[in-house]
Amino acid sequence: MSFFLELLAAIAIFLLGLGMSFFFSGTETAFYRVSTVRLMIAANAGDRISRRLLAFAHRPGRFVATTLVGNNVANYLVSIGTGLATVLVVRSEGLAEVVGTWMVTPLVFVCGELLPKNICYITPSWLLRRGSALFRVFYVLFLPITLPLAMISHLLERIAGAATGTADLVFGRNRLTQVFSQGRQAGLLSDAQSRFLTGLLTASGDAVERTMTPADRIFGLHGDATRDEVLEHARRLALTEVVLGSKSKPGEWTHYVRVAELAVSDRPLATLKRPLPRFEAGQAKLEVLLALRTAGDSVGGITRDGVMIGVANERGLVESVFRAGRPLAVASTAA
Repeated sequence: MSFFLELLAAIAIFLLGLGMSFFFSGTETAFYRVSTVRLMIAANAGDRISRRLLAFAHRPGRFVATTLVGNNVANYLVSIGTGLATVLVVRSEGLAEVVGTWMVTPLVFVCGELLPKNICYITPSWLLRRGSALFRVFYVLFLPITLPLAMISHLLERIAGAATGTADLVFGRNRLTQVFSQGRQAGLLSDAQSRFLTGLLTASGDAVERTMTPADRIFGLHGDATRDEVLEHARRLALTEVVLGSKSKPGEWTHYVRVAELAVSDRPLATLKRPLPRFEAGQAKLEVLLALRTAGDSVGGITRDGVMIGVANERGLVESVFRAGRPLAVASTAA
């Protein structure tokens, strides 16, 4: 009688560990798949479950620490249950326990890892909403373990000088990208609008030098060029702006002229020349784009340590945003 009770206890321990593995593996995947925007809307409408989940979304480190500890506990219980059952059935230790663990590994992988992750990847709210109260219980139970880990992590960040807002920035970008994707699927945003907004997030940290036309690829003219020479140069190279420089100092670009203005205006070329604004190579491309738009300019010079290394134009910067921040090929305007 005691043999069957001990075997049932071993099986119960094994199933408990398998169930915990299913739960924590699924909730971890669902946490990264669930829409934070929907949680915020539901929480503002008074949904208590969404409020509970949103609290974890604002502190993802604690959620992740709880799932990691939970998965370790689950694996430990699976190992104990397998070992006890193997010893009871085979009446042998050592190699028998290893073989028993090896035999149940595929079952644990499929039922405790693969299956919950696939289910929660497709329907993240299914397990999160049903298991939110249970997860809260585990969160409180594991707090004596997860809290010191969080404190140590925070201490290491301070020692290493790591930026505390990095994780929030990454999560914020991912959530905004998710919002744009859902807005496009719902018909609130067009495909072009969605691509542009996603590109803004992707390109926000890119330096303008990634989009500029290098100095050796700038097809400009000297400042003494005539109106006809500028128009012919623009027509031949299909330019919308032409940069102008010093005849005595090649590569020193100081002004630019818009071809459209030159073609339709009777004003002298000297009055249509615009000073070429300058930006440091390390400035963000969105910062440069905003500065050009604010000043009403369409071309800017890019410098490093006071030396002109290239130019960037407004159209090229906008195109780089649509291309999700990837470097552009050689621009076809003032360059």
